[in-house]
Formats: sequence, structure tokens, C-alpha cells
Amino acid sequence: STLFPYTTLFRSASIVSMVESGKKSQDFEELVDRFNEVKEQSTDMDYLYLVVPYDTYFVYVLEAQASRDGSDTIAQFGEIYDYTDFDYTYFVPDVEQAKASNKPLAVSYGGDGYADSFIVWTPILDSEGNTAAMIESDTNLHRVNILISTLTGNIALIMAILLILLITLLFFILSNTVIHPIRVLTSEVDSYENGHYKKSNYRFMFDDEIKRLSDSSHDMMNRIDFYIDERAKEAVE
Repeated sequence: STLFPYTTLFRSASIVSMVESGKKSQDFEELVDRFNEVKEQSTDMDYLYLVVPYDTYFVYVLEAQASRDGSDTIAQFGEIYDYTDFDYTYFVPDVEQAKASNKPLAVSYGGDGYADSFIVWTPILDSEGNTAAMIESDTNLHRVNILISTLTGNIALIMAILLILLITLLFFILSNTVIHPIRVLTSEVDSYENGHYKKSNYRFMFDDEIKRLSDSSHDMMNRIDFYIDERAKEAVE
């Protein structure tokens, strides 16, 4: 949108006339400077250009160049670009309907020196409302991908920490509600079996199955003691 005040320096007919005549207008360099300025300010922008579209190809009016670009990679005035299947699917219909792209299109180039990008474009209309030229911008997703990877890594790290804390908490709970009570009960049974019974002062946190098992064990031990005492009395008699 920051380019529109500058594209009005050229009437749409003037842009088409430049391409068809092969001669640049007097204000051409000013428009190039503005395109270059916009690209320079956007560190993620790979491509920014103005073209005149035709049925099977478009002709470059200009391509913005930033200080980070090599001059050999910049399309020159008058260069022709033949449409690909992608252009026929997305770009050409918008040219024919004289409308901007509805949303950024994600494109994966898959080649060395190229990065995944978002592409958008908007038309410059003639006096009859038809497309005279198109402005297109390709925004590099490399930095966005790094941010996503970093965010994903941070989320994975946080989840790992939470998992470790959860396991630690579960172990603490199990240790205090299951493991330790069972050890206490086992120690009591062992001491009783060895003839040196020592009852523990452990207090159960919950009235659960382990506490009921402990109570049952104590009752059983008391009944065994009572039975032994009764048999001993009978034996004495």
C-alpha cells in the first residue's frame, strides 16, 4: 500500500506505453527508487516488482533491488517471463478479473538459494477498470520458520519439564500413599513372624484399601495371639 502514491506518478497507459515502446519515461527512476526503498525496509522481502501482464507472459517494468541483492539476480526492464501452471491457476485469473490476491499464497520453491515464501499481488487499473499492470511481492518465510521452530522447541521443552514434574509428583504421591504404607505393613508382619513384633505408629493419610489391609492384619495378629493364649491355658490345665 505504501507504493500506491508513487504508482500514481504513472498513468496505467503510460506504464503499458513504456513496455510496448521499450522507452522509459522521465519519472521512471523515481518509481524505481521508491520500490527499492520499500524492499530495503522490509528485511524479509525477496522480490518486489511491477509488470505488465499479457495472455501467456508478463513483461517486467521494474524489479526492486535492496543492498542485500546481487545485481545479476534482478530482472531488467523489458524482460519477459512465461507463465507456469502456478501462474495460470492463481495469477492469471486475478489479472483477468482485475483484482488483488485474496490471501497470501504459500510457495515452496525447492531449489538452492530459494526459500519458502508468501506471495501477494495487486493490480493497477486502466480508465476502463481493466488490469494494466500488476505489483507483486514475495516475502521470505525463513525467519518465520525459525521462529516457529524455536517456539516448537520451547513448547517441547516446557512439556518435557511438566512431564518430569508430573512424574515426580506422582512418585511422591505413590510413595506416601502406597509404597511407604506397604513397607510399614511388611515390616510389622516380618517382626511378628520373627517373634519380635513391633507395631508401627504410622498414620495412614487415607482410609483406603491399604489401611483396611493393615487393620485386617492387626486383627489377624490379635486373633492369633488370643488363640495361642487360649491353647496355652488349655495345655496348662
